[in-house]
Order: sequence, then C-alpha cells, then structure tokens
Amino acid sequence: MAIARLQRAYADTATREAWDELAELVTPDCRFLFATSSGQDFELIGAQQFSAFAAKTAEQYDLWVYDPINFTVAIDLAGTATGQTYSFEIEQDRQTGTVVHSYGFYDDEYVRLGESWLWSSRRYKNLARRDGEQAWKRNR
Repeated sequence: MAIARLQRAYADTATREAWDELAELVTPDCRFLFATSSGQDFELIGAQQFSAFAAKTAEQYDLWVYDPINFTVAIDLAGTATGQTYSFEIEQDRQTGTVVHSYGFYDDEYVRLGESWLWSSRRYKNLARRDGEQAWKRNR
C-alpha cells in the first residue's frame, strides 16, 4: 500500500507541476533516465535536477496530466524493491494546441526508509505516442 501511495503522490505532484514536492518521494541521489520518443536520452540525478528538467519541459504545455495506469512490485527482505510502472500522459502544446498522448514504461527501484518507500531509480521508455489526430506511433 505504501508504494501505491507513492505512485499516487508522484502522479499528483506531476499533474500539479509541484516539482518542489518531489524531494519527498525520492532518495537524494535518485537516478532518472529517460529514453524519449524523439530519440534524445536524459539522465538526471536527484530531485533538484529532475525538478528543474520537468519544470522546463512543462513550460511548453498548457495541460499536462500524468497517470500511472498499472504497476508491479517485488519486495525483498533487505528493504529494497523493484517494479515496473506503465503510464499514460496527456499534454496540450502551448503554441499549437495539439493534444499529445503518450504511453510509457518505467523500470523502478525503491528503498524503504522507516514506514515510507522512496524511489532510488526510475528508467523511462516511451512505448507509443500520438500527436493530434495522427495515428499512434509505436516506439520499439
């Protein structure tokens, strides 16, 4: 249940673009790796780097909604866990008004601190994207 709460807290933080709250959800040295649909990859370390990147990215959208649609978790006795998260995002481009739908996948690593779970690593891959009325483009 604690990891489900973590997933919901991240979705809330991302959708509200409250990036300053991200530090409560990740370890100080959390690694974020993003393989995007454009082919450009990003690696960010810690909440501050990720928050700055996310805030800059969100500037191009009038609307950005993030929804973790399913996730799995395997917890070990050492206080760590691994899992996968499938996500769906809706964005509306500020300049063109184009609505973009993205379907993605995260490989997640978690650590337990007290009663809370935090991310220690998130690796994202965009699986499919649809811009406006175009057909879905699957990324392999």
